[in-house]
Amino acid sequence: MKRRANYNVQTLEDQILVEATKAVQGINQLKSGITGLKTQLDSLSKNNGLSNFNKQAKQGTSVLNALQKTFNFSAIYLGARQVLNTLTDMTNASVDFTETANLFSVSFGKGLEGLNEYYEKALNFQERLEEKLGVNIEESMRYQALFNSMTKSMGLSANYAYTLSENMTKLGYDLASLYNIDTESAMTKLRAGLAGQTEPLRELGLDITEQSLKPILQQLKITDSDGELRSIRNMSEAEKSILRYIAVLKQAQIAQGDFANTMESPANQLRIFNAQVTAFKRNMGNLWQGILGGILPYVNAVMMVINELLKMVAKLF
Repeated sequence: MKRRANYNVQTLEDQILVEATKAVQGINQLKSGITGLKTQLDSLSKNNGLSNFNKQAKQGTSVLNALQKTFNFSAIYLGARQVLNTLTDMTNASVDFTETANLFSVSFGKGLEGLNEYYEKALNFQERLEEKLGVNIEESMRYQALFNSMTKSMGLSANYAYTLSENMTKLGYDLASLYNIDTESAMTKLRAGLAGQTEPLRELGLDITEQSLKPILQQLKITDSDGELRSIRNMSEAEKSILRYIAVLKQAQIAQGDFANTMESPANQLRIFNAQVTAFKRNMGNLWQGILGGILPYVNAVMMVINELLKMVAKLF
């Protein structure tokens, strides 16, 4: 039994020695591999392999730096272009308001004897409209001025034209709110309806055909000099526009006040937000134009001199 035990121990020890021998051989092989690798590196260095690698690495770094500079330049260019577009939008908003204010004053007779009161009334109405509903005052002024000018050109007196323009402007916002359409589209349809075009208003469920106007004429009991009921075809354009106006107000009763009643709706809040953004652009444009007004004369003078110099150089060639 002892001999068997010694045999087992001896065999186990021999196995350890064998494994140790293999490990030493592996280490020696690793040393040989490292020595060979060192030799190859020395050879590569002598043949300028590492210097070529370093050159390629430097070239790659230069390319990356150039790309970075290009991207930085592109970012600066895009940023400058965005700033220029923003300033242009602000300037356009300011210019649009100036042009609309001029149209508004001309339409309502500002400065004219006997008509200035309508300008003041219209201006107060616009300020209330902007305050209560948060609309873009530049747009609402333009809408009311167009309604007023249109109806006066048809022959309506200033008093009736003003009343019609105010009511049509309010109705346009209500129709846009009720049917969820663009305000400009609603106002355009109303102007087309006043001019006698039936199709645009029909899209909103409003009928201004002769058949729908006859009952209104009968209710009003408008007669001619002989005492007979007036015929629509024999009426003037001003009288026809009044009949259409009455018909539209009667048929659009469900829409009246809809904008104010549903101001908290997402669609109307979005309209108000867009109006506020436009107002911000307009106010910033006014400020920008004030600053630009003092600079532009000098800028224009410099550009004129440069252009003259370029013309002289071009003539030499």
